[in-house]
Amino acid sequence: MFRLIRLEYLAENLINTINDFDEFLEQFRQTIGSKSSEVIGLKSIAAYRRGLTIESIPKARASLRFNQIKQEYSDQKICLTDKILIDFLLGIALDIAAENKLPIQFHTGFGDRDLHLRFSNPLCLRQLLENPRWQEVPIILLHASYPYTKEAGYLASVYPQVYLDF
Repeated sequence: MFRLIRLEYLAENLINTINDFDEFLEQFRQTIGSKSSEVIGLKSIAAYRRGLTIESIPKARASLRFNQIKQEYSDQKICLTDKILIDFLLGIALDIAAENKLPIQFHTGFGDRDLHLRFSNPLCLRQLLENPRWQEVPIILLHASYPYTKEAGYLASVYPQVYLDF
């Protein structure tokens, strides 16, 4: 059996069960960095949660947000929509993907009705795509990036690590 790990879903489950940020990070890293042959890739819905402009976030800032989220949702199931924590975790996931030669699928374009469509434009990924740390990570843009199909085609034509799912 093969597994595609959904990053935000994994983070939500871990946040709901772990109170310490360092322990949370360790479990997140262990799960996506598993050398198991069943893990064949990673998947992100960052476009639907806070957008595809992924920024580099310091650990201290992510830790602070983790603790604030834990307080705010102390007795509720968490739906992770915090851009700071999502961006930080995507940086970790991209580093692990580069190390383990795993592809990452990104939902792009139209999706959930509560998304901000302009932030799901795959062109928002350019900073990520040009980062030398992650240029070997295969990036798969899902759902033809509709209505940004032309933009996704452009990215796939100029960045050799980008693939487009039609």
